[in-house]
Amino acid sequence: MAGVGHAQAVVMNLLDGLDGCYRTVVADNFFTTISLAKYLLEHDTYLIGTLRSNRVGSGSEVLRKKLSRGEVYRLQNKDGIKLIMWKDKQDVLIISTRPSHSASVADSEKTNFQNERAS
Repeated sequence: MAGVGHAQAVVMNLLDGLDGCYRTVVADNFFTTISLAKYLLEHDTYLIGTLRSNRVGSGSEVLRKKLSRGEVYRLQNKDGIKLIMWKDKQDVLIISTRPSHSASVADSEKTNFQNERAS
């Protein structure tokens, strides 16, 4: 598979013969890229996972946002690829191509070992 990285080639090989069924691939930040999301969408397959900031593109608006803890910022392109940035202790980048995913966040009402509410 010329022109794609090793991680993307692994995902493409695993999905060989399974495209066209609107499945959802869940991947960690080693495998997720914008180009993989585009490829999977072209093959009627969705992607959701965490994304490394160096794979977004340095000029991306989502990377310029400075969020406070607990805040969420969402950006969607014309292809339906959503980038969601959530601020916990550090920024967490999520990529999703599922049409039903939004950037809403629900309070889990969980506490840590010191009985402090999670933000």
